[in-house]
Amino acid sequence: MNKLTHYNTKEIEQYIAEELYEEKELEIGKHLAECKECMELVQAQFRIIFSLEQWTATTHGRADWYVRMRKILQNALENTEVSIQQRIKNWMTEWNCRVGGIIQIIFKNAERAAEVITDFPDLLLAPGASRQFVHAIAIGANKHQGEITIISKDDPSIEITIDQKKRSAMIRIKGPRSFNPLLILATETGKPIVVETQKIEGTNFYGAYFENIPEGTYTLILEPENAVRQ
Repeated sequence: MNKLTHYNTKEIEQYIAEELYEEKELEIGKHLAECKECMELVQAQFRIIFSLEQWTATTHGRADWYVRMRKILQNALENTEVSIQQRIKNWMTEWNCRVGGIIQIIFKNAERAAEVITDFPDLLLAPGASRQFVHAIAIGANKHQGEITIISKDDPSIEITIDQKKRSAMIRIKGPRSFNPLLILATETGKPIVVETQKIEGTNFYGAYFENIPEGTYTLILEPENAVRQ
């Protein structure tokens, strides 16, 4: 190009998206090496595209998880005893399917350790929910091969122990609470398991135990602390 005739925004967008033929790309590349104004336009377009991609990925991720929560609760509603159905309805309506805690457990074959996923969008969590979980380090007599223990870093205190060999999950939730919270263990397919936790005698904890869990990916969710009762 003679002198520095600037490229328009559309041409810059095509250059960034690699939609131009090779000669045109080389031409613009040489121009950008000399033209500060066009280079600033390229940088601005990169920032816009990056922000949009981040926003899209985040929004879609949140929407996807919200759909999953609603599906889990609807499935639980249709496959549990009548005495618990109203609680799940309240959970869905009053809390808009948000949860008091959530993790994913991946049970593999006997030769491979189970995995636990704890990172989920805050949008899924009800006020006061446990938001952060860390791996507990088992020492000495408390160390059992094939076990993973996850504990919440914040209140309410939640402790989850996964035993790969027994294919089990033990959940302990610290009280005091005004009710025994529900726990739902759900898969992508099949019926979810809905249990009402029970007070552990002599302690300030509520507990539940799942055993003989087949291989697969499971989502474990906790009823919010202040769920509405009717």
